[in-house]
Amino acid sequence: MKDLPVGNDTNTRLSGLYLDGAKLVALAEEQQIYSIWSRWFIPSFWQNQQSHQMYLLNVANPETPTQTAKLTVDGQVISSRRIGSTLYVATRHSPNLPNLNQYPTTEAEAAANRTLINNATLADFLPDYQLNGGSKNEIFSGDDCFMTQYTDKKSYQTSIVSLLA
Repeated sequence: MKDLPVGNDTNTRLSGLYLDGAKLVALAEEQQIYSIWSRWFIPSFWQNQQSHQMYLLNVANPETPTQTAKLTVDGQVISSRRIGSTLYVATRHSPNLPNLNQYPTTEAEAAANRTLINNATLADFLPDYQLNGGSKNEIFSGDDCFMTQYTDKKSYQTSIVSLLA
């Protein structure tokens, strides 16, 4: 097989290959310095990994594979598995509002943060996808999400774990 036509970013690594007949799915993401498991409870770590790609390739002729689609999804791949002809991808997405000051030091900065948060919609916090570089679309709505009821503020988790098929 020739080189796979899956982008030209030298910081991107393949994280999974799934072959089904003449179709090959290649999962790709930005390389990480640290293991995801040692950083599981650090939401800011996950905000830096905001998307991964799924390339669909036609490999009917292995000498000339061709890309037929590229799906970009917000979040990082936790795990993936193919069962039959269905590919399941578990992802983790940590929402990040643009212009939100992570560590406000003045009342004005805190007030600006409150305004940003109060003006945001639930959709602003949910992961999106893009097909072939097109416009961003919602993967699911807030009504499709399960959320536990935390009683201790120290137990809050700001990540969304999704299972995509």
